[in-house]
Amino acid sequence: YRTLGYPNFNEIPGDAAFITALAAGPDRIYGATSGVQSYLFAYAPDTNRVKPLGRLADAQGVHHSLAVDPAGVVYIGTGKNTLKSFTIKPDLSFGLNHISQDLWTQVKEHYAGYAGGHILRYDPSSEARTPRPDQPATVKDMGVPVAGEGIYCMTLDPERQVLYGITYPRAHFFLYDLKAARVEDKGSIFKEVLFGGPDDRTLRTLPRDLVVGDSGDVYTSTDDGHL
Repeated sequence: YRTLGYPNFNEIPGDAAFITALAAGPDRIYGATSGVQSYLFAYAPDTNRVKPLGRLADAQGVHHSLAVDPAGVVYIGTGKNTLKSFTIKPDLSFGLNHISQDLWTQVKEHYAGYAGGHILRYDPSSEARTPRPDQPATVKDMGVPVAGEGIYCMTLDPERQVLYGITYPRAHFFLYDLKAARVEDKGSIFKEVLFGGPDDRTLRTLPRDLVVGDSGDVYTSTDDGHL
């Protein structure tokens, strides 16, 4: 994004330019970033141009949670910046799995007092003619699907007009019925709390994708790599 932008005009700041979500629309590729602030942008393959669409309120992360409907309307699931590591404290407990237990304690502390990630709706028909990344994106806030949780991955069933998502850090599976404007929190789909590596040892291991079949069934992964 930065190499295709115009310096000092439409570049996303370097500390906010980690591209952590992409989704294909009818004629564009939409992307969102994570860092000190989340930004929305669009890439037009036919002209090889990248266009900033503005910053996303107080969001710091959009992780695997962009979805575009057939009309080109974009749905965005926000959260904290899960790429940001924290200093691992000395052992807080003992036992066979005490490292994961200690990390889990610190992750929960990091989310204490957090209101939760929002679902935002972006309609390209309302797009500003000359948007800049330092301006707020023109989005509609559809609310927080799961209080205290960020949205970690999300997908859309375009036929039934339902959004599905998984939250971070507690892995709640939720659905948002767009026609009824109704949220259902189905609870956590994970029992084990594990931390991977080496990319980020303080990030809980959770699924980063959801797929909706023609039947409307939703597929993802859970404990021990089960589908």
